[in-house]
Amino acid sequence: MTTKTSVFLALGAISTVLPAQQFTKIEPPGAFFTQAFGINDRGDVTGTYTDGSTFTNHGFVLKNGTFTDVDIPGTAFTTRAMGINSHGDIVGDCLLNGKLVGFALEGGKVIFIDAPNSIFTRALGINPRGDIVGSYADNGSLRTVHGFLLSKGNFMTIDAPGAQSTAAYGINARGDISGVRDFTGRGFLSIQGAFTTLNAPNSFFTSAHGINAQGDVAGNYNDTSFRQHVLVWSHGAFTTMDVPGATALEAFGINSARSVVGYYVDTAGHYHGFLLTR
Repeated sequence: MTTKTSVFLALGAISTVLPAQQFTKIEPPGAFFTQAFGINDRGDVTGTYTDGSTFTNHGFVLKNGTFTDVDIPGTAFTTRAMGINSHGDIVGDCLLNGKLVGFALEGGKVIFIDAPNSIFTRALGINPRGDIVGSYADNGSLRTVHGFLLSKGNFMTIDAPGAQSTAAYGINARGDISGVRDFTGRGFLSIQGAFTTLNAPNSFFTSAHGINAQGDVAGNYNDTSFRQHVLVWSHGAFTTMDVPGATALEAFGINSARSVVGYYVDTAGHYHGFLLTR
């Protein structure tokens, strides 16, 4: 992907913490480990969970209050459903013949995504046009991680300018892409190939994961006291929200209503998915 420019954005202050109008824990029946990753404009949620009786990992989609497993045939042990678009198409990753590969589930048909000469490939986001973004590691090193865009059969590598690693997590209908650069943690937003680095003020780690149709980006950051918070970046302004009882968290998906999904760790060390609505 052609790089046009790179901008570093760190605003002077984060806006006042907004209490969530509604906090919902997301947990399939019988799960003891749950992570939520994607949400579309209909409110459908994707994620992964571990079955407490069989210790098997499954992907899931939550639609109208009903959980449905997402298990890719022919794969072993784990399926993670990472993103979902307005048509209900799902992307994620799974183990295929011992290798982590991405997948797209469109109209009941499975397409595997395996970047050329890669150690692993992850499909992380999909927009209404069916464009898919994600990350892969080349054969040089696990630290040599690149983002990618798969559009109409064309595979393009995404590398943020000056970054040691790049992972593309979200893409909207306009083609705006959000993600994370470097293992130290800095979010980015790419619009028509122009990169903006998203760095929350007074933080040492900022992630940018999901993006909605309006260009709002969801992620999280660590403050100087090592506490993690949900972060929404919207047209130059940062807003932060907290998950009740969380000792750690990551925020991933965001839809047009600015509902945010992710997962948190409680005081007992258990992982749960969450939905924040305002």
